[in-house]
Amino acid sequence: EPLQAEGELTAGQLALPAGLALTQFRGHFKASGTVAAPVIEASELAAQTLGGSIRIDKTQYSSGLTLHVPLVLEALDLTALLKLIDQEGLSGEGRLSGSLPVLWQAGLLSLDAGAKLDAGNGGVLRYRPAIAESGAKANIALQALSDFRYKRLNADLSYSPNGDYGMTLELEGANPELYNGYPIAFNLKLEGHLPDLLQAALLSGDFSGHLLKSLQEQERRTKPP
Repeated sequence: EPLQAEGELTAGQLALPAGLALTQFRGHFKASGTVAAPVIEASELAAQTLGGSIRIDKTQYSSGLTLHVPLVLEALDLTALLKLIDQEGLSGEGRLSGSLPVLWQAGLLSLDAGAKLDAGNGGVLRYRPAIAESGAKANIALQALSDFRYKRLNADLSYSPNGDYGMTLELEGANPELYNGYPIAFNLKLEGHLPDLLQAALLSGDFSGHLLKSLQEQERRTKPP
């Protein structure tokens, strides 16, 4: 049976998993093909969320093919985002923008090349994990992140269908209480398997171990000459 439909879709609020909500949702949709094998085109999709906005300029879905979703993030509130993540000891201030080229195929999600986040206008990042005080003092990089005033924050992201993830994080800034605000640059690389991270790291607190291992590799760069 042929399928032919087109129109605008709007919604005041859409509830998503993990407590995320979209407001002022709007977009244009066009359906063609057949009921058994539909082709759905969507364009000018946009919504407000996390104090900022997201948009998808254009995407198309055909049964059995890979769905490409070029998601653009604009000025998301870092405070709201980290509150949603709900990692103990992690908070921040600032605005994040970037692009997430999402792929969906055979029920599996992944990120295509070019997934990036950027906080070009600066802000604050605070990471104060619940570890022994002596352990925190022993790691200068961790001291810096306890109140890090960043001027630059860039992140390159990757995620494959099998659950492997990667993040390369570049931070430039200073902690005003450490070495009189001496400039510090971080280049952190985190990688692993996302389902394991969710179950073993985020839920058990082992996330700190992943991050601390990367911070230890950066500790020499944090010390002034």
